Amino acid sequence: MKPKHIVTAALLMFVAVSVAVLLMKERRPGTPETAAPAESASAVSASTVVYYFHGTRRCATCRKLEEYTNEAIMTAFAEDIKAGTIVWRTINTDEPESEHYVKDYVLSTKSVVLSAVTGGTETRWKNLPRIWDLVGDKAAYIAYIQDEIKTFQEGK
Repeated sequence: MKPKHIVTAALLMFVAVSVAVLLMKERRPGTPETAAPAESASAVSASTVVYYFHGTRRCATCRKLEEYTNEAIMTAFAEDIKAGTIVWRTINTDEPESEHYVKDYVLSTKSVVLSAVTGGTETRWKNLPRIWDLVGDKAAYIAYIQDEIKTFQEGK
């Protein structure tokens, strides 16, 4: 084999291994992106699952939606997260195993959806459409998410 072919083969092997490592990191069990929502939610008898749905390609605003939602949950509901009564999940709807969410929740863009789960079964859900209107005002966005979760948990 010529040295040029050996170097080419080695580089191709390096790229293949690098891609495999990145994919494995992306699909690690237990990360919010890949954890099965029903399994996590069914660990407790009743919970509210807060989903942030996004695609593979994400702009700065899309990342801000996730960041602000995460901050809203973690600052107001840390005890609920710890107790398992609120479950936070980010889901890439471009992944084949997550495509059903688009139909289930009638998604047309990046979205935050609240889901009430009792005994592992979803009983109701609500899409929070104002996230796009409020993303330019962090304080208003966070207040909106927190208020919607509180109201949703009250059954309204």
